[in-house]
Amino acid sequence: MQEFGKDFDVRVYKIDETEKEWIINFITEELKKIEGIRFAILHGSFLSDLPFHDIDVAVFYDDNLSEHKQGELDIKLSVELTNKLSMPIDLHGLNRSSITFCYEVVKGRLLFARDIEEFWEFREDVAMKYMDFKVFIEEGLKDLLEIY
Repeated sequence: MQEFGKDFDVRVYKIDETEKEWIINFITEELKKIEGIRFAILHGSFLSDLPFHDIDVAVFYDDNLSEHKQGELDIKLSVELTNKLSMPIDLHGLNRSSITFCYEVVKGRLLFARDIEEFWEFREDVAMKYMDFKVFIEEGLKDLLEIY
């Protein structure tokens, strides 16, 4: 039996606030260069004072970009930013993500928005859809618990 993590090197990073802000500004400026990105949000453990394994970034793309192109950009930008920062960057598009993922993301830190109203509308839409979805999850869970 193989031990988990024995052959899998997972680095843990702990940096000070000055370096953290430099990284945030660097990512923001790099993503602003991509015209197909409407807004970008930093989320996940990087925002806390705790050690982290990667930097989670979510972007919302122009509607005119195909899903294929969005997926290509997700990978390309993750790799480029990872190489430039020598830290793993986990970048995901929001356009095709689940409502539960989007709900967690919008709690993060907005890096930039080309149109702030568009961002606030997205955030409000996500919150409303999540609350509707949450009711079904809770009802389903309650029904499941009654069976057992």
